[in-house]
Amino acid sequence: MKVSTKIRAALIGTGVAGVIATTAFLTFAAVSESGKALETQVENQLRSVRAIKKTEIENYFTTISRQIVNMANSTMTENAIVQFSKSFQSVESEALPKANQAEVLNNYYVNEFGRTYQETNNQATDATSKLNTIGTSGQLLQQAYIGLNQNPLGSKHLLDKADDGTTYSEVHEVYHPNYRKYLESFGYYDIFLVDTSGNVVYTVFKELDYATNLDTGAYKDTGLAQAFKGAKNLKAGEFAFIDFAPYYPSYDSPASFIASPVVKNGERIGVIIFQMPIDAINSMMTYDSEWRADGLGDTGESFLVGSDNLIRSQARMLVENKDAYLDACVLPVWQKKP
Repeated sequence: MKVSTKIRAALIGTGVAGVIATTAFLTFAAVSESGKALETQVENQLRSVRAIKKTEIENYFTTISRQIVNMANSTMTENAIVQFSKSFQSVESEALPKANQAEVLNNYYVNEFGRTYQETNNQATDATSKLNTIGTSGQLLQQAYIGLNQNPLGSKHLLDKADDGTTYSEVHEVYHPNYRKYLESFGYYDIFLVDTSGNVVYTVFKELDYATNLDTGAYKDTGLAQAFKGAKNLKAGEFAFIDFAPYYPSYDSPASFIASPVVKNGERIGVIIFQMPIDAINSMMTYDSEWRADGLGDTGESFLVGSDNLIRSQARMLVENKDAYLDACVLPVWQKKP
């Protein structure tokens, strides 16, 4: 081969190599830029989801705070607190107990509540230890409105008036239908009226916290008691919020509370408390379980995280594949034991 031919071949080879190298570099650069653009797009989408959910949650809690303040300032609640508080004090002297009602309530604690607690938490509980801390008036009311109440577990709120011969039950018949309707209309888990001494003089749902004392009773260290103590010295129109945590009367399911003082003629006469519905928050954060329809694909999700870095809403895997979720040992905050 001539020298000129060798030089020409070498130049062509060098040129081709340069083209190949350049093409490879440009291809790599294009893929890299495309990947970055896709990453940026996904990141922007997630930021948008976060902003939307943040606004939804903030608006939700703003609505709840306005509702409880309005309810606390209503004439109905002012009158209800006064009448429930007064009649609560006379229960012991007025009640006409039936022969077996103490035993019936004890059976409810052991069998109905105890069985449901075990099914929910996969462990037994000594519920009667809580019963033994309740005062006489509280036990009489629980016997009348829980033990002797013919409505099944979860439906005790359907009873308007117990047949116990007390002034309290006359008051209960007047106010209970209104509070029950309010609870059902806005989806709250429960509504409580607490007097200045910490007595839970009224609840809609009639769980084990009904007619107990939040200063001295079995639930004095719970979120319900914290809500009462946080609100009882506030001014009218103010409120206290307690974050989600396990709550024993609700089978250690997650419970959050918001409370506002009830003030009449400038005097604090008690506190009204709402037990917040976790289902509403889960619905917002999980898109009603329609993640794909809302553009989050097969694995995307949003969830609420507290200041302790523990989640407050359901994880997607828990909803879609509970067994896999439990196998992964990822437990939400309300399943963690203190």
